[in-house]
Amino acid sequence: MRVLSAPALRAALLALGLWSAAPTMSVAHEGHDHGSEAQASPTATAPRGSSSTDTLELVAIARNGRLVVFLDRAGSNEPVTDAAVEAQTPDGTASATPMPDGSYGLDADWSLHPGEHEVLFTVTVSGATDMFPVTLIVPEPPPAAPAAGASPWATGLAAAHDFQRHLKESDPLPLAIGGIGFLLGIAVTLLMRGRRYLPATALVVLVVALAFAPRAFAADGHDGGTDGRAPAPQVFPTAAPSPGGQDLARRLPDGSIFVPKPTQRVLAVRTVVTASDTLRRTAELPGRIVPDPSASGVVQSSVGGRLSPPETGIFPRLGTRVRKGEVLAYVTPPVQAVDVSDMRQRQGELDQQITILERRVERYRKLAPGGSVSQVQLEDAQAELKGLLDRRAALDNIRQQPEALKAPVDGVIAEANAVAGQMASPGVQVFQIVDPGRLWVEALS
Repeated sequence: MRVLSAPALRAALLALGLWSAAPTMSVAHEGHDHGSEAQASPTATAPRGSSSTDTLELVAIARNGRLVVFLDRAGSNEPVTDAAVEAQTPDGTASATPMPDGSYGLDADWSLHPGEHEVLFTVTVSGATDMFPVTLIVPEPPPAAPAAGASPWATGLAAAHDFQRHLKESDPLPLAIGGIGFLLGIAVTLLMRGRRYLPATALVVLVVALAFAPRAFAADGHDGGTDGRAPAPQVFPTAAPSPGGQDLARRLPDGSIFVPKPTQRVLAVRTVVTASDTLRRTAELPGRIVPDPSASGVVQSSVGGRLSPPETGIFPRLGTRVRKGEVLAYVTPPVQAVDVSDMRQRQGELDQQITILERRVERYRKLAPGGSVSQVQLEDAQAELKGLLDRRAALDNIRQQPEALKAPVDGVIAEANAVAGQMASPGVQVFQIVDPGRLWVEALS
């Protein structure tokens, strides 16, 4: 006859006690409502106040008995680090000391007391002084959370509940296979080692009692706090906010983003002031239309003289299309009386030299066949005679041939200053020609 050992009896009694006590020691977790549990306090923000003018913006933050002052440009959020800051505080006048991060700091023991505190800052920048009234509201410290700790029984049951919830949320097939395999392994071990099967059996009963006791935990939607006979819920301690508050960038309920000043300094945040206005689709600007220099040209006289129309008898008018090289007008150079006398004298001398050379050439032609005059002498005389004839013809052209004014490019006459009989000076524009398809617009913004 086999007798149960003392360890086996203690393990069995422990499992039985847990089974019977589990329904009265339930702990509520996610999704369960077991009374009015203490809520975690929202993120606390350090007491702060701000004031601004047209050019500067001041933000004061109270933390741990000190007041940190941030001074920035109102339009660009650029830090101002060369200012003199004085504060009229509840404890009297105090001067702020520049800090390495570009802010200003001063002692403010009064900020440790809850209530509303008025502070007047006097800021001097580049000889200009501004005053910034700031109101700091220091809230009452939150009540301390109960310090009662959780009992070992509640902690163990909470761990068992977490294990049960994990079983419910996970895929049951792998868990079932693993559990059956585990139990089969225990059974095989018990069969092989028969003398120690009672402690092993008690251990299996303990695990099953903790993991699969359906009455030990409240189901979804049950309210364990409404029953007057149920014990009071266990309250776990929560961390209280720090006295100085927290400066954390976060999104506010209205959708805006709160970025504390220290974070702005680290990120070098800069701003630009915008303005709302109604703009027209088009804008009128003063300007002018000028021709493309590479597709336009002017017509000028090089020697000056009297203008006369071309062979058609009509000067081209505004808007007339012309072609490159087309004659637009003639300029006949004027000849003075003195010039006429000199030209006639020069003509007489040339005529005399031409007559002499003509006789010499005629004589050389007669003597050349007999060998009295060489052929070289004859050719030289003929060349000299030809040069004199060219000079005589050029002198006649100077008196009779006018200068032709021709179009330098294809285009349209944009400006015409030609009148029959008018005297055109050298370098003065007579016509301007432009290409209508290649124009520029010069606008002044």
